Order: sequence, then C-alpha cells, then structure tokens
Amino acid sequence: MTSPHPVFFYREDGRVDYAAMAAAANKAANRMRAERMRAEAAVIAAAAVRALQGQVQPAFRPPAGRLWKVDAEAQMIVGPAGGIGTTPVIVRTLEALATPGRHDEGVVAAAGGWRDVAHLREAMTGLAPKLAVIGLRLDRRKTGIRITKARAQLN
Repeated sequence: MTSPHPVFFYREDGRVDYAAMAAAANKAANRMRAERMRAEAAVIAAAAVRALQGQVQPAFRPPAGRLWKVDAEAQMIVGPAGGIGTTPVIVRTLEALATPGRHDEGVVAAAGGWRDVAHLREAMTGLAPKLAVIGLRLDRRKTGIRITKARAQLN
C-alpha cells in the first residue's frame, strides 16, 4: 500500500529532489499496473480454458491400446479426456503424427500442407491448449515431434 502522504526525497544540498519523487511514484504505479495486468491475464486464461473444456466431448475415447487418435471424418482429435473438434489442416497434420515415434518436422509440415516448419511450429503452439484440455501435449525435441500424454490436467 502507498502512503496517502507524499514521501520527500532530499538531495545532498538539503533541497527536495522532485525527480526522485516522480521516479518513485512512477515505479509504484508501474508495479501496480503490472500486477493488474497479470491478474487480468489470469482471468482471461481461465476463461479460455473453461471455453475449451466446454468443447470437449467426453464420450469419445481413443481405441484400446492407443493414447490418442484423429477422426478425419468428424474432424476431431480424441485423447484420454475426450474429443475436441479441429480444422481439416490440423487433421492432416495430426494424421502424419499418429504413427508411434518421433517425426521429422519437415515431413509433418509437408504432410499437413504448411508453408514451412516455422509455420507448422506456430500452428502447433496454437493447438497446444486444445491438446492440453483433452489430456495431450506436443513434445518437440531436436530428434523430432510427437504427441504424448499431458503432464498435468488443466482445472
């Protein structure tokens, strides 16, 4: 909390240092603004998670012995927590990732019809919340990418 009374900073010669006072006030205002922005971001993120959780169809399950599957007809990704709809481009991309093991990003990008690997990475970053809500995550390493079970469930 800030004091309702101004705090005075004095220079060595005994005069009030207004620049230091202004800097301290700005620092406090910036700290409060940053806290407010973090709180707003947390509220927005929680709303986004709730919206995605509302899209999950829990009746859908992957086949026995598989962690996940892609249903191309229904344009749906099915994971341990249920299924969620997606676009045809993402379906083509995930079909390339459906076989076990790690996959070269260049091959996956070509299979999905992406411009280049950077475009694929951007799309996969955007897909991460959808994967998380159905209990999956994208594991990207130098040796390739794959989809694995999520470390922790979203609340």
